[in-house]
Amino acid sequence: MIFILTLETYNLLTDYLARKYLADMPRRLNEFPYVSSAGAPNQRTGFLLRRAHHWSRRAVDEALRTLQIDTRHVEVLSALAACKVLNQTQIVNGLDLDRSAILGLMVYLQRLGLIQRCADPLDPRANKVQITRQGRQCLNAAQKISVQRGGKIFAGLSRSEREQLDRALARIVANCLS
Repeated sequence: MIFILTLETYNLLTDYLARKYLADMPRRLNEFPYVSSAGAPNQRTGFLLRRAHHWSRRAVDEALRTLQIDTRHVEVLSALAACKVLNQTQIVNGLDLDRSAILGLMVYLQRLGLIQRCADPLDPRANKVQITRQGRQCLNAAQKISVQRGGKIFAGLSRSEREQLDRALARIVANCLS
């Protein structure tokens, strides 16, 4: 028997499973395979890093829904706000995005009036992209939402612990890039 799930059904199912197992997560985090072993000392750290990213991004994305955007859109808007004008290839490379996703992101942001695209006179195959006034307003609102949600995500960590975490994560990124 073959079952075909729609995207909506899949999302409902994964949300249900996440809620069902979330309450049990503290106990499960202390069991195999979430406990590092002598043979794989980084297993637990890697798992926790992945879970922290997953749940924090999900929390911020949920909060950004009121603006009809998510963290991917905020990244693009932030880059455009900082650089004034970029082409799509620069956005893909600068933000390390999937090439196949960029067109959908651009069309969506343009439909919302947050960016403006036009042909690049120097390269007719490329589009120049810039943030609009409405895009800057949306970005400012998104940054406020992110700060508020970040306060909840990082609650319980002192300033010193946050700084230590920032340094450790920066080293991990540098290690990955070297």
